[in-house]
Amino acid sequence: YDKATLHRYGSAAKLNSRVGDPEEEVRKLAELSWDELVASLRSEARRASCDGQTSRFRGVKKLPSGKWQAKTAMKGKQVYLGSYATKEEAAAAYDKATLHMYGSAAKLNFSEENYEEEARKLAGLSWEEVVATLRQEGHNSSANSKHPQP
Repeated sequence: YDKATLHRYGSAAKLNSRVGDPEEEVRKLAELSWDELVASLRSEARRASCDGQTSRFRGVKKLPSGKWQAKTAMKGKQVYLGSYATKEEAAAAYDKATLHMYGSAAKLNFSEENYEEEARKLAGLSWEEVVATLRQEGHNSSANSKHPQP
């Protein structure tokens, strides 16, 4: 926010936090176009989020327990889809829920082709049943990772 504000309003900008030398920062930012600034800020945000708590997958974050949580949004509210042993399993849960909601318009982590069989199974279910199914998969995934079967 502060860098974008400095870029737009210069040293007269009202900032959320202190900047070492606002005049110097304004000079640096003035060299960038708006699009370059936005790309730079997005890149900086991605690097900052590589704290081990996030993943490169949509709808997935790491929990303090070490499990990976899948969530999606439905009607503006976060919907918990379960905790999984791996980030890939959590990403797949997100994909299945998103496919159920949006069909071929869904933005997925993996190819839609990966879910053809499961999509048919989930197609006849209500949203609540899909969520319950995915949560159960998460429970099974987590249980299997703690106590591997021979």
